[in-house]
Amino acid sequence: MYSTINGGINALCPFENRENVDFFTHLEMYLSKWLQSLSGRDHMNYRSYYSPCKGVIDGDLCEVFIKLPYDEQT
Repeated sequence: MYSTINGGINALCPFENRENVDFFTHLEMYLSKWLQSLSGRDHMNYRSYYSPCKGVIDGDLCEVFIKLPYDEQT
């Protein structure tokens, strides 16, 4: 758990095996290409605006997958 200067409270959770890392990395990659952001910017550029993100999977973006209709999930 950590907090940011802007007041955000975040948590980092390690994955237990490599299969989960591969699955969520690919899910994040496909969702970031498929979904358009409100600002119109690339998702990775938005996340890395203040400091570069490497080796981190965006859980908020992966949660969007659950809210998609079934035909779009497949």
